[in-house]
Amino acid sequence: MHNHTRSVLLICLLAYAPATRLNAVTIHPNAGTTSAGFLKLGIGSRATAMGGAFTALSDDASALYWNPAGLAQLREPELLVVHNESFESIRHDAALFAQPLRRRGVFAAGLYGLYTPNDIERRSGLNETDPYEPLSPVEGYFQSYDIALHQAYARSLGPRLDVGAGLKLIRQTIDTESAYGAALDLGIIYRHTSLPLTLGFAAQHMGAYIKFRDTGYPLPTTFRAGACWRWNRKLLTTLDVSQPIDNYLSAAAAAEYSPTNVINVRAAYRYRWYGLELGDLSGLSCGVGCNFKLYDQSLSLDYAFLPFGVLGNSHRLSVGIRFNAPAPAAATAAPRDKSSARTLTTLPNLPAAPVITPAPDASEGFSYYSMNVFVKPLKASRAFSTSAIQGKSEAGGMVFFEGKVNKPFGGQPSVEVGEKDGSGGEYRHFTFRKNFPFPVLNVRCRLRIPKGESSGRITLENGSYIPLEIAEEDEKFTYYRFSLDVLQPFTVMKK
Repeated sequence: MHNHTRSVLLICLLAYAPATRLNAVTIHPNAGTTSAGFLKLGIGSRATAMGGAFTALSDDASALYWNPAGLAQLREPELLVVHNESFESIRHDAALFAQPLRRRGVFAAGLYGLYTPNDIERRSGLNETDPYEPLSPVEGYFQSYDIALHQAYARSLGPRLDVGAGLKLIRQTIDTESAYGAALDLGIIYRHTSLPLTLGFAAQHMGAYIKFRDTGYPLPTTFRAGACWRWNRKLLTTLDVSQPIDNYLSAAAAAEYSPTNVINVRAAYRYRWYGLELGDLSGLSCGVGCNFKLYDQSLSLDYAFLPFGVLGNSHRLSVGIRFNAPAPAAATAAPRDKSSARTLTTLPNLPAAPVITPAPDASEGFSYYSMNVFVKPLKASRAFSTSAIQGKSEAGGMVFFEGKVNKPFGGQPSVEVGEKDGSGGEYRHFTFRKNFPFPVLNVRCRLRIPKGESSGRITLENGSYIPLEIAEEDEKFTYYRFSLDVLQPFTVMKK
């Protein structure tokens, strides 16, 4: 009981300590001295609803802004469009696109900017230094806008480490005056081998001064460090610490809860050392997200609410599209006519391959089962042939794959999948046997794993790491999808 009392007192003291600081807000001596302040606003409703505690998570196209290393986690092209309706009719918009480059990492590009209404009064300022003289008359109106063209590249250096770098080209315009600059971003993401923990670090907005006329102003360089802990498939928490050059250290803690595959709820609180300039409530943020299937693509809609004290509130809306492969045709489906392009059929007049019976392989410890293979020729010439190949099975964990081959088949192709249990942090190993020597390229796969068994990632023989995306669930199984450059052995990691 005594230990319990001491613990309660300690928690109260820790909670009281920052609260006492909030009563005395201190303005940083470098506040207002940097250029391109719009770079501080953050991109993406999901990330901003989480208070910017996104450095270690960064698993969508907004990683272009928060941590370029996070782009390496993307396996499919992704488009993100963001609109921020802020106080005083100030608007902040962005459009980002990320494209995986097969084995060569992920490239992303984005355009974002901040702009005011065309209602800023233009005055000469004549005699306005004299308090007894009236303001000079309005001579017209103008607006201010800032834009940045951002490009980044990221790749995995193994199953645990991702790195990325980005370059921004910046333009600031006030009335008829403009200034230009460039900024560099660097990022790292590290995944723990045995814990559901991810660590991230990012250095943002590094570059030379931006000069208006004869005066230069530094960029708002910021250093971020963060952690992400995935408690289970439904709940994750993040923690970020950031240090800008023109403000005091700040920290943010956030949580994202997904009660279903459709709904995500997010909330966060950000605390600035020496107090929040706009009041305690300005550190709060929250939001909600919805995920849908639109034809064959994944559509996400996210909203974030951010209070800014006496200045008003900010409402942010993001729409994201992840461009998935078309849904596979059913195994029993037949083409309605010869022009059908989506249904794969077996090649005509080819000798049948030997019948393969699922059986354990004593030498390797794998148990094999056959896939029902379908093939559709795409291109053919005397020197070159390309075919689409598709395999389906309900006998094991691998229920579907599709890809293409660049060689002609000499007979009816067959593919077997081998499985065996893993050890330690490994759930199960998968390997493949086929009766043709050339590789299957650009492969999209679908796995069926008992609920709660998988950590949501696989590793390849070369040590690289690939995240799994949940496609659907039923009472017993979770169905995952992922992509491979070439059909090859892999291991599903445990939760």
